Amino acid sequence: MIDPKKLTTDDVGREVTYHREFCERQHGKLTSWTATTIFVQFKGPTGESCEPEDVSFSLGTPISELSGRPGHAGYAEFKRIASSWGYD
Repeated sequence: MIDPKKLTTDDVGREVTYHREFCERQHGKLTSWTATTIFVQFKGPTGESCEPEDVSFSLGTPISELSGRPGHAGYAEFKRIASSWGYD
């Protein structure tokens, strides 16, 4: 489950997994949210609405999506992961 109250703009673009019971598991990227809905981009160009209890953040980030170089794609995610390990 993703709690919409705990989301920040840094979460936009993070990989999520849709896992509603009796439905096909799908992977996508978080695009936006409201107080009661999470929007996820699966295959199309726009986000689809999902119940917060039906989605969760995917474990891990592919190394190909990270960069330790400021100003490059993947740097914000690199910093987020580094800070979770106690690095600035």
